Amino acid sequence: MLLYLCLYVLLYLCLYVLLYLYLYVLLYQHTSSTPPNTHKPQVPTQRILVVYDDLDLDAGVVRFRMKGGHGGHNGMRSIIHHLGNTHDFPRVRIGISRPPGQQSVASYVLEPFSKAQREEIEVAVHEAAGVVKTVLQVGVEKAASGVRV
Repeated sequence: MLLYLCLYVLLYLCLYVLLYLYLYVLLYQHTSSTPPNTHKPQVPTQRILVVYDDLDLDAGVVRFRMKGGHGGHNGMRSIIHHLGNTHDFPRVRIGISRPPGQQSVASYVLEPFSKAQREEIEVAVHEAAGVVKTVLQVGVEKAASGVRV
């Protein structure tokens, strides 16, 4: 009798694990086969604020925009794609300048800042943090009009 009970429990556990794996694979395959741009964002895009580095701005310059394109930035390109190809979300750009000479962009953005660059970037990060704080306190529209707290 005990042997049958143990076999029954073991069978039950095996079926439970198989059911779990089946559902996991079913859900995983369903979400991975759906193109990312068909998913609707759970949060309205006006409630998203993206802060990112920008090669096209001089080091230390901060810009706030309500919307815009990716400007060749692969990270922004990915965000736009995953938000359903919408450009309508606010963003804060922090300038890091273009790489000097013939240095590749990839190696430039991955290397540590020089001491002079670090000082400029630290000031810019504090300014960008102020912009984020303003957006959180007064809203995107007022922050875009130049209101700062």
